[in-house]
Amino acid sequence: MTVRRSFLSILASLLLLVVPLVAHAETKVLTAEAAYLMGDGETPSFAEAMALQRAKQIALEQAGTYVESYTKVQHLDLTTEEIQTIAGGVLQVEVLDKSRTLIGDGLRFFVKIKTTVTTDKMEELAQRIKGKNVAEEYKKLQEDYARLGKELETWKQLVVRISPGQERDTALDQIREREKAFAALQKNETALFQRLVSGESLVRKAQDERAMVDSLFQKILEQGYLIAIGEPTLHKIGVDPINGDMMKLRVPITLQTSKAIRVAMEETAQSLGGNSKIKRLVRGKHPDDTKGRTTEATVIRMGRDEVVSRYFRDRVEELTFVLNVTLENGEGWSCSDTNGNRDPDSLSYLDMNPIAPVIEFRTETELGLALYDHIRWFGDDRQVLVAGSVAIHNKAFPYSDRVVAFDDIRSFSITMALPANVARKIKGITGEIREIPRLYSSFLGEGSIPKTTETVATRDDLPWWQRLFASSGDVRDTAPKQPPQRKLKDIVPLCNIEP
Repeated sequence: MTVRRSFLSILASLLLLVVPLVAHAETKVLTAEAAYLMGDGETPSFAEAMALQRAKQIALEQAGTYVESYTKVQHLDLTTEEIQTIAGGVLQVEVLDKSRTLIGDGLRFFVKIKTTVTTDKMEELAQRIKGKNVAEEYKKLQEDYARLGKELETWKQLVVRISPGQERDTALDQIREREKAFAALQKNETALFQRLVSGESLVRKAQDERAMVDSLFQKILEQGYLIAIGEPTLHKIGVDPINGDMMKLRVPITLQTSKAIRVAMEETAQSLGGNSKIKRLVRGKHPDDTKGRTTEATVIRMGRDEVVSRYFRDRVEELTFVLNVTLENGEGWSCSDTNGNRDPDSLSYLDMNPIAPVIEFRTETELGLALYDHIRWFGDDRQVLVAGSVAIHNKAFPYSDRVVAFDDIRSFSITMALPANVARKIKGITGEIREIPRLYSSFLGEGSIPKTTETVATRDDLPWWQRLFASSGDVRDTAPKQPPQRKLKDIVPLCNIEP
């Protein structure tokens, strides 16, 4: 019996400790109602907003009393203005009823609201507000609301007393100006409390923005391109001592961005506070190049926040055209490491990347001569767009946070060298756009080039068709007198882009 009593005593003590924690977040529900008589020169939507504002002001005064009581218990030393600011920040409003009643020649707008005040954010808001000018800013907003209300009543009474004419028209114009001022005050009040949101809300907003970019990027990968594979051709190019007859495989490609994806990019940018601009451009060496290719392009800054824009730009930079070759036995390979696609200074870069990072978008005189060897498009206003890899900007130019989506059709061919016995087993060839991180980062300093570049340099000592076909192991090792037979899965041909 004694043991049982001891257990119950301990349990009761634990409950006493837990209950205050659970009940720490308190909620106060308040109701308030107000009416507003619409006068000449006022719109119904404005009159309804004024009735709601009056009801909120009544509820705010009640909420201030509750906040003051709570903060005193918590020993928070706050001024009257700080208490009112906290009350405005934690007040949640729900409209219970609203109506319009015809009274004489005017309309009476009635609003009844329920407001909820919770204590879980009060201490956090107090820390953010105390000692700063936020409370003074909120006090100024409330004073502006009161002043605006008095001015409106003055002008409304004047309109009723005077006869139609220029003086009355001036009074009506003043009422309309007060409507605009009221809307501006509401925006300022909303912006004020948005700056006071919790860190958790800010993180959630950032995650939502990134999720929107990720969703758009996935759509670009799945639906962003119209890719057509032409009829491939084979030509004998030589004899290899290991693999026998060598063939050159040429695969013609046409590539274009879809209209739907360009619209999706524009809409997402607008949702994130960014912007887009459609330009008519000609690719060439100078603005008067009449032989250049003409295209329409959409230049996009993905978000208002620079971090969001650069995040999208960096992902676009890693988009790469990939040619997939499948053999009869199910094996195969993918060609993505083409010279044109890896060299951002090559004119072939944009042929394979119709959605690309923007380096610069300025007038010709602003760019000077530094870009004469790089990829350029010229607009009717003689603005120059330079697009390509981030490697270009590290040479002389600042980091742009925009991308460009061209709508013209790109035509090129992918070539590779294959043993004849492998070429005979080709079953299918497909093309796609993938996100593949760049091998040669532009942020690497001199002397820190990856070891893979050593292999590329060594291949230059071999015949061109062996350089296309050789594996890294073949290049590093000296050729044995009796070369071993290689498995098919070890064959990874290198690819080239050709016009």
